Amino acid sequence: DDRDDAYKNLVDELLQSEEFGVRWARMWLDLARYADSHGFQRDDLRNMWAYRDWVVDALNDDMPFDQFTITQIAGDLLPDANEATRIATGFHRCAPTNVEAGTDPEESRINQVFDRVNTTAAVWLGVTLECAQCHDHKYDPFSQEEYYRFAAYFNSTEAEVERANPKVPSSIKFIGPSMNLSHDPWETERKRVDQSLSDARKDVKKFKGGKTEKDVIQDESKQPTTCGGETFVDQQDQRDDADVRLKTMEKKVRQLQNKLASIPEAKTLVMQERAKPRETFVFNRGDFTDPLRQVDAGTPSVLGGTTEGLANRLMLAKWLVSQDNSLTARVFVNRVWFEIFGQGIVTTLEDFGVKGERPTHPELLDSLAVEFMEDGWSLKKLVRRIVTSRTYRQSSTVTSKKRLQDIQNKWLARGSRFRLDAEGIRDNALAIAGLLSTAKGGPSIRPPQPNGLWTKLGGQKYIYEVSPGEQQYRRGIYVVLKRGSPYPSFMTFDATERMTCVTRRSRSNTPLQSLVLLNDPVYTEAAFAFGARMLSESPEDTDTSRIDYGFCIAVSRQPTAREVNLLQKLLNSERQALVANPKKVEVIMKDHSGVDIPESMDSNELAAWYVIAATILNLDETITKN
Repeated sequence: DDRDDAYKNLVDELLQSEEFGVRWARMWLDLARYADSHGFQRDDLRNMWAYRDWVVDALNDDMPFDQFTITQIAGDLLPDANEATRIATGFHRCAPTNVEAGTDPEESRINQVFDRVNTTAAVWLGVTLECAQCHDHKYDPFSQEEYYRFAAYFNSTEAEVERANPKVPSSIKFIGPSMNLSHDPWETERKRVDQSLSDARKDVKKFKGGKTEKDVIQDESKQPTTCGGETFVDQQDQRDDADVRLKTMEKKVRQLQNKLASIPEAKTLVMQERAKPRETFVFNRGDFTDPLRQVDAGTPSVLGGTTEGLANRLMLAKWLVSQDNSLTARVFVNRVWFEIFGQGIVTTLEDFGVKGERPTHPELLDSLAVEFMEDGWSLKKLVRRIVTSRTYRQSSTVTSKKRLQDIQNKWLARGSRFRLDAEGIRDNALAIAGLLSTAKGGPSIRPPQPNGLWTKLGGQKYIYEVSPGEQQYRRGIYVVLKRGSPYPSFMTFDATERMTCVTRRSRSNTPLQSLVLLNDPVYTEAAFAFGARMLSESPEDTDTSRIDYGFCIAVSRQPTAREVNLLQKLLNSERQALVANPKKVEVIMKDHSGVDIPESMDSNELAAWYVIAATILNLDETITKN
């Protein structure tokens, strides 16, 4: 498209795509410490996917950020609260919950309050308020009393754990407030398993391990005799197929019982205020067993804090996004800038305080924050403004002069260049392969991972079953996150367990990452399907044309002559190796039998192009945003 407005039209098209919400939700779910389990040693699974889906929908609808904020912090307290606004309060129910034996329920509750205070301050205010939990902040003007005044807003929600048996102090159970969902995604599965279990039980009930015979009395006798009827032929000491069949049936019943028990209820965790607010005290050195003096709810004075009219979470949420509090807009704009450029105008996203970095372009940050609020707190308008700027559209090519002048690109001498996040790398590989499923919402999915991880780390309670069909190819934010055993390939690319609020991920560069791209089942299947695409979709049936086509799909450019030459040599080498070792072809085809390919495609040729595809997917350029 050579039109002058082609780029802006493409930007508008992407902003309207449903993939926009999926892409930006990853950033927010890191902040919300979203996961599918409680964490700690027991790490029980829980239902939070409805909150994740709410975030995706809100971002796609371009919900104003002030409304986005209020709904998540206090959606249950809104005058017109409904299912959606209550689901949104899952933001502060995503935190880990300790249900270990011996846990003190009150200590657990207080830790939840502390987590909500610290997360709220980091996400919306960009301050390290947690440093005032035990004493006055050593660097920023926050007193310990102000910390507990802020904590008072979160101190009157319902408890999440209690003693399962009052007579056994170490017994703990999870009771966190939840709500039933109007839609049950597991209803069909639950009915199917329940019917299978019913049938299996009937089979066991009907089953007889021996034979029977009729005993009919024909003659009179003076001696007592057994009444006529059926008698059982005892075969207790005789092993036959019946024993094996019975054990198989009983095993099937147990498996179906476990399967039925593992199907979650259609619920999600929400915030819920107590009818009678709790009193809040300053704790001596942060020790909940040593309260000092009572305090009322309030916000830090240095941020224009007050106790008047800010009686609950709803008032706090409105204060956070009021026109008088431009800090929230600056913090969020800086976060968006970080996602787009790879580093923030303030590089310490979580700390705008004394110990944080100074902004490199303070006037730009202020200007964008003001425009953000004037545009109705619209994320899409903010993103459009940034990505259509000349600054963003610069080439990321590094010249010797620019390297000397601005080695870290602190002054934006060139376009940004940084590695994709873990979810993006996986999604990109699946998209290149033509496997990516764009299905939205619902319970988390389980792609292939090494066998036994959940069992070894969490016992037999939860069995990891790979999602069927295209479900396993859905976007990365839908992959199940069990805190005690997170998806391994994501962790290799610097994802986290989300035990705490993650304001920014680190970016590492390790040999293990290349090994994942070459050997992880998701990436080998992607390479297999990508190889099939190059074979079947290339404009011409030549090696050069197919290599060109592969580069076009993967890195949006034509390969250099040197790259074509190297890949051609590799391709020829693989062809020879496969002819010499036909079993290798069989193994490759068997390992990727789940990938649909044309029946007429030559197996030897596909196996050779599979290696070429894996090589292209492993290029630094393929997993890097340029």
